[in-house]
Amino acid sequence: MIEWFRRNRTSARIAFGMRLFVMGASGICSFFWTRLLLRAMGDRLNGLYLAFQPVITLGGLGDLGMGGAIGLRAGQALGRRDEAGLRNFLANARAVFLILSLFAFTVLFLLAPWLPKWLHFEPTPGAGSFTSLFVIGAFTAGMVILNSYFQNLNYACGSVMWPILPSFLISQLGLFATWLLAKSGFPLWVQFTPSLATALIMFLLIKTMVRWAYPPLGTLLPMRFEWKEWKFLLSSSVWIYLCSLGNFIYTSTDRLVINAGFSPEVIPRYQYNYRLCDLAVQLVVTASFVSLPKITQWMASALAAERERALREIRRLNQFQVVLGSATALVYLAINDIFVRIWLGGRYQAPVAWEIAFALNLAITAGGDSGIQVVTRCGVNGIRIAGIAIGITGLINLCLSIISMKLGSITGIAVATVIAQSILSLALGSYACSQLGMARLQWFLRSWGIPMIIIGIAALLKIWLSQNSLLAFGALAICYLCLLFVTVLLAGIDPSMIRSEIATFRSVIKR
Repeated sequence: MIEWFRRNRTSARIAFGMRLFVMGASGICSFFWTRLLLRAMGDRLNGLYLAFQPVITLGGLGDLGMGGAIGLRAGQALGRRDEAGLRNFLANARAVFLILSLFAFTVLFLLAPWLPKWLHFEPTPGAGSFTSLFVIGAFTAGMVILNSYFQNLNYACGSVMWPILPSFLISQLGLFATWLLAKSGFPLWVQFTPSLATALIMFLLIKTMVRWAYPPLGTLLPMRFEWKEWKFLLSSSVWIYLCSLGNFIYTSTDRLVINAGFSPEVIPRYQYNYRLCDLAVQLVVTASFVSLPKITQWMASALAAERERALREIRRLNQFQVVLGSATALVYLAINDIFVRIWLGGRYQAPVAWEIAFALNLAITAGGDSGIQVVTRCGVNGIRIAGIAIGITGLINLCLSIISMKLGSITGIAVATVIAQSILSLALGSYACSQLGMARLQWFLRSWGIPMIIIGIAALLKIWLSQNSLLAFGALAICYLCLLFVTVLLAGIDPSMIRSEIATFRSVIKR
C-alpha cells in the first residue's frame, strides 16, 4: 500500500475522489462522535471542550502565515529545479519555525495560570485543572506550528493525495481515545492528551512523506540565520497570516464569546445546529480547490484565448457555487429541526432565528467564495488586498459579536457573521471584477443578491408554514423546490451547461 501511495502521490484525480470520500466519511463519523462525546461529558463539560478548541487553533496561528510562504517559495524552486537554493531557504525556514513554535509554546505555558480566568472558564465539577488544560494546549499549539512547516512543504512537492486517508484514520483514533477518557470520567486536560498525541503522530508522518518524495528535504537540520531569507518570509507571510487570522475569527470566536457572556451549556446547542452548514461550506470550498489551479494558469497566460477561458470558468464556478450554496441552505432550513431531534434530542433544537442566520451565512459564503479565491490569485497585491479585507471584516465580526453578547442576544452573534461575510464578499468581489474586467453589478446580484433573496423568502415560508404536521412539511418542501428552480434560472444555468458538466464527469469516471 505504501508503494501505491508513493506512485500516486501527485494524482489530482485520485486526490479529489479520495477527498470527497473522506469528507463524506468524516461528516458521518462526526455525527457519531458528537453524540457519544456529548453523552459522556454532559452539556457543560462539552461546552468547555468546544470553547477550548479555538484556543489551540489560535495558538497554531503562531506561524504567522509562514507555512503559506514556504509552500509558495518551495513550489517555485522545485519548478526551476533549484535544489541548492531551496535547501538554503529551507534551512532558514526551519530555524524560523523552531523559534515560532517555541515562542507560542512559551507564551501559552507561562500564561496558563491566568488564561482560564481571562477567557471566563468557570470552575466546573469534573473539569479538573484548567491550568493543566492550557499547558496541554501550549504543547499542542507548538506541535501544530511545527506541523505547518512539513505540511506546506509536502504540498509544494505535489503530494496532494497521500496525507488524506492517514489523516482521517488518525483523527478517528484520536476521537475514540477522547471518548474513552471522557466515559471514564477523566478531567478535561487528560481528555485533550489525544489531540497532542495526534499532532505528534501527524508531524512524524508528514515528515516521513516529505522524505519519501524528496529525501534531502525531509530533515530538521541544518538551520541557518540569514536576514535576506528571513526578510522574504516575513514580508510574504504577513498577508497570508491576516487571511488565516480573519478566518479563525469567522469560524471559532463565536464559541469563546458565548462562553464568556452566557454559559458553556449553550455552546453545544449553537455549534451542533451549525454542523450541517459547516459540512456544506466544506463542499463548496472543495469545488474551488479543484477548479482554481487551472484557472490560475489561464489567468497568468499571455494568450488572450486562455485569459478569456479563465473568465468563463470563473463565471461558471460562481454560478454553480451560488446554486449549490442556496440548495444546501434550503435543505438545511427544511430538515435541521428533524435532523437535530433525531441526532441529539429535542432539547438541542435551535430557535428559528438561529437557523435563518446560519442558512444566510452558508448561502452568502458559497456565493462569494469564487470571488474571494480569485483575488488571492491576482498577484502579490491581490494577496495583500485579501489579507486586509479578511482581517478587517473578521474584526467587524468579533466586535459585533461582543456587542450582541453584551446585549444578551445569541441570535445577534450569528447575524454578526452574516453582516461581516456580506461585506467581505462584496468588497473582494468588486476587486476581482476590476482586475478581470467583469461587470460588478451583475456579479453582486448573482453572488450576493440571489442568496439573500432566496433564503429570505425561504425563511418567511419556514415561519409561516409551521412543520407541526406532515402536510405542512410537504408544502414547505414543494415551495423550497420551486425556490431552487428559480435560483437555477436566476444564476443563468441552462440545460447545455448541465449536459456539459455531466459529459465531463463521465469522461473523468472512465479515465
